[in-house]
Amino acid sequence: MPENTFYTRLHALAKQYNMSMNQLERELNFPRNALNNYKNNKSPSAYRLSQIARYFGVSMEYLIGETVVSNYVSMDNFFKHLNPSEKWEIYKLSHNWVTDRMFNRFDNEI
Repeated sequence: MPENTFYTRLHALAKQYNMSMNQLERELNFPRNALNNYKNNKSPSAYRLSQIARYFGVSMEYLIGETVVSNYVSMDNFFKHLNPSEKWEIYKLSHNWVTDRMFNRFDNEI
């Protein structure tokens, strides 16, 4: 049986984010075992493919094997998959950046 690029990449993305396929189905509101159907070379609908691509922040072309580079990284998706300490670090950096900009702006106006 030939390799199923879509399922292989989907499974790798889920593993990268420490998710089971069942967890992913719940996150996307897919019926139970919907993703397992793709294991046997069944193709996803365009709508479902776009949902999965958006969820992981990759291109649809990457998921179906038309490119080896995912091309697209959504900031929302990136942030969603950070652990709490990584999120806190980004918060502190952002807070400091905004605070610095505000004080610099006010200093320049005086």
